[in-house]
Amino acid sequence: MSEKKNYVDFMLSINHLRIDFENIVTWDSGLKSPIYVDNRGSLSDFSIRNMIYEYMANYIKNNAIACDVIVAAPIAGLHIGASVAHILRVPFVV
Repeated sequence: MSEKKNYVDFMLSINHLRIDFENIVTWDSGLKSPIYVDNRGSLSDFSIRNMIYEYMANYIKNNAIACDVIVAAPIAGLHIGASVAHILRVPFVV
C-alpha cells in the first residue's frame, strides 16, 4: 500500500478528512470543495500530531522535494507547518 493511501486511510479513520460530494464545503474565499480536512482534532492527541508531522516531513525528504521554507495557512495549518519546518530544520512563515 502506498504512503499516500496509508495517510488518507488514517485521516479518514480518525474523522479528520471528509470527502462528501453531496455536502460541498464553501471556503472563506468562496471556493467550493467536496474535501474537508479538520486539523483541529489533531492538536489534542500527540500520536496523531506526530504521525501527521512525520508523514509530511518524510514525504518531502523521500521525494527529494526542494524545500527552503515551509508556509502554512493561518489557524488550523499553523501547528502542522511549524512542526514540519522544525523536523526539516527550515524556516517557517505564515
